[in-house]
Amino acid sequence: MFFKNFIESCKHNTFSLDHFLLSMLKDNGIVASFADLKIDKNGIYFVFPNGDSKKVMLYQSKIAEAFFKSSGDPFVHLCECKESLANINNPDFISIIKPDMRFFLSIYSNRTQIKFYNDKPLNICPVCKILLDSKYNGNLVEFLGS
Repeated sequence: MFFKNFIESCKHNTFSLDHFLLSMLKDNGIVASFADLKIDKNGIYFVFPNGDSKKVMLYQSKIAEAFFKSSGDPFVHLCECKESLANINNPDFISIIKPDMRFFLSIYSNRTQIKFYNDKPLNICPVCKILLDSKYNGNLVEFLGS
């Protein structure tokens, strides 16, 4: 899907790779292991080819059924917490900009997708929520700069 969209965007004279990547971040997200991500205590940043950066969210979009049953929904990460640091390059994690907090989630068992959600509401990681509440009064749109 990503490659097809990329080829289609290249056909336009006004094509901008940075603009296309921003659209991908807002629509479907970009797999964390494919993204150039930087992380610190103030946020997770997607670095564009031109050197600019944009705050993004990070969440696990593919989850093993057993883990899902025992742990429940994954959290959305906004900054340098233990889980985001451990998974910054994990191919099961997505970098995305979704202020409405509704995400795609896929549940797997033995490499087979058994269930998926297209519009699943997820919660912010408790550690990341402290940053959001203390510096941005809980305003995710302001935090993301959108």
